[in-house]
Amino acid sequence: MARKLGFAAGMIAIAAFAAFFAAGASAQSATPVVRSAAPAVPSATPASIEDQLTTQFKLVKLGSHGQVVLDAGTVLTIQKGGLVGFSPWLPKVCPSTYKDGKMNSPNALCLMAARDVTRDLTKGEKVYVENIDVDQKNNKIEFKIVECDSCNGNRSAYRAKIEFQFPKGQLNGADVAKISNVIGEVFAVDAPADDTDAQNVAKQPSATAVAPDPSAAPSSANEKTPAAPDKPIQVGQSIDEAQANTGGKLDLATDLGNTQIYRYNGQRITVENGKVTNIQ
Repeated sequence: MARKLGFAAGMIAIAAFAAFFAAGASAQSATPVVRSAAPAVPSATPASIEDQLTTQFKLVKLGSHGQVVLDAGTVLTIQKGGLVGFSPWLPKVCPSTYKDGKMNSPNALCLMAARDVTRDLTKGEKVYVENIDVDQKNNKIEFKIVECDSCNGNRSAYRAKIEFQFPKGQLNGADVAKISNVIGEVFAVDAPADDTDAQNVAKQPSATAVAPDPSAAPSSANEKTPAAPDKPIQVGQSIDEAQANTGGKLDLATDLGNTQIYRYNGQRITVENGKVTNIQ
C-alpha cells in the first residue's frame, strides 16, 4: 500500500512540474511584444568600382567556344608593349603586371612552358575586354582581353591578362576617374566606326578645293631623309651587336642568369652567355 502511495505521489509531482512549465510558457506568450519602429530605408548604395568600370568598358560577348563575337563591346587600342597573348586553347593565361608606369611580362616559368603558343601583343593592336575583376583586398584590378581579329586584319584570337597594381588602400573609395587614367596609360578606347567615318569625311577636301600642281617640285628644305631601317638580328651576334643593330630597342623580358630573353618588334630573342642563340 505504501509503495502505491509513493508511486502516486511521484506522478503528482511530475504533473505539477509539467503544469508549472506550461503556465510559465503561457505567461511568456501572453506578455505583449513591444516592436521597435521599422528602420529607415537606407539610401541607394553607390555603384562599385567594378560596375563603374564595366559601364565604361563594355564587355565583349563571345559564342562558339569564344571564337565568334556576338557583341563587340568596347574596343581598346594597346598603348604599351609587354603584353603577351596566349592561345585560346590553353586553360590558363598568365598575367602581365602594370605598376607605377612600368609594364612587367608574365612569370618566366609560365612563358617558358607556353613559349610555342604565345605571341606578343604590340602597341597599336586592338583588343576586346572579356572580363574585369576588382580585388580591393590585394589592391589590384585585372583586365582579361582578347584580340579583335577583324580590327587587326587577322584570324587570331589570343588572350591576355593584365593586373593593374595600386598602392595599398587606394581602391577603397577611390575616384574611378583616377583609376581610368591609369588604365588609359595602357589602353585607349577606340573611336566607334560611325565617329571614325565622320572624321574621315571631315578630313576630305571639298570639291571646290584647288588641286596642287603636280609639276611643282618639292622644296629640298621640306624633303625628309627616310630613317635607315634596323639591321637584322642574327644568331651568333653578341648582345651588344644586336642592341646596336636595333638602336637599343631590345627589351629585356626575362633574366635567368646566363640566359636572357629579349623582345623586339614581336620577336622573342634568346641570349645565352652573351650570344644570340634563338630568334622566334
